[in-house]
Amino acid sequence: MSLSPSPLLSIWADAYLAITASSLQFGAGVYMEATLGPIGAKGHLSLDTLIHTEPTLHFSISISGQFQLIVADDDICSINIDVLLEGPGHWHAHAHASIDMFFFSISGTLDLGWGTDSPPVLGPPVDVPAEVLAALSEDTVWTHVLPAADGGTVQLRSGADALHPLGVLRLTQTAAPLDVALAKFGANSVASPDPVTVTIATTGGVVVTAQELFATSQFFELSDEDRLSKPAFLPFDAGGRVEGEAWQVSDAVSGTVVYEESLGDDSDGAKPRNFRVLDAIAFGWVGLGAAGRARPSAPAPVAGLRIAVSPLTYSVADATTGAIVGTGAAAAMMASTRISADRVAVADFELQAVHS
Repeated sequence: MSLSPSPLLSIWADAYLAITASSLQFGAGVYMEATLGPIGAKGHLSLDTLIHTEPTLHFSISISGQFQLIVADDDICSINIDVLLEGPGHWHAHAHASIDMFFFSISGTLDLGWGTDSPPVLGPPVDVPAEVLAALSEDTVWTHVLPAADGGTVQLRSGADALHPLGVLRLTQTAAPLDVALAKFGANSVASPDPVTVTIATTGGVVVTAQELFATSQFFELSDEDRLSKPAFLPFDAGGRVEGEAWQVSDAVSGTVVYEESLGDDSDGAKPRNFRVLDAIAFGWVGLGAAGRARPSAPAPVAGLRIAVSPLTYSVADATTGAIVGTGAAAAMMASTRISADRVAVADFELQAVHS
């Protein structure tokens, strides 16, 4: 977010917020840069906070700041400040400040610690296989997944109590990851570190492993670096899905669709045909459509029949009664230049059939 009040001074800020199953992370920073001829100044101030809720409450807050004065691309003065506070239990405070100016520098560090470390206290051991078995006993763990492709090949009758023959049965749970050793179960220890395995037996089908997302901090010991750098949720094995054996669909059958066009009364081929259309554009549309490109089925026109367009004529009609009050181009031009609510100029187009 930019907060620059003028071209000489640039100020911008940013912030972040992240929430995982056992931690809260947030921070913000403000940055400044100013330039006036050969003289410039820049600096920043940032805050970063990390709060753990498991296995016990613990937080870490760090504040850092820097300011520099620059003349002709040379640092004239520089100030740096870093502060760290961690707790509770064993409290730790660390602060460092330094000032660099011309040919000398001054710095100082303060490091304090007090309180006692309290080892993480985990609850009673949890029987993870029993938790997984209880989760798999729920009716909601079974889902019927319709096929994304070729689903229209087979359609179930409305109201039918059956599974789609091309669909997939999915059986998964989110109590604990499978096929991997666990260090804990939430805030509790585990009765056995051995991986939990689930086997699905089926006849006439294929079983494929299925995964779900799990919060890693709930089941594994993670360092602070891992908590910050790795995703809070990762995919692990959680069950399986049952797919049908190989199936085949025959080749698509295509058919030819024929359009027929009728140009009048087909019963009497000797009767002359008269046509009236709106304009040349509408007449041209007939040949562009599917009917125009299809095989003609109408009888051939009567020999000697010609189609011609009469010359353009103008008439002036009363807007109220519709009566013709004048004809010719001159009358139409005078009526169009005259702003009147009861007279309009219209053009009459007529497509006539003439015999030679």
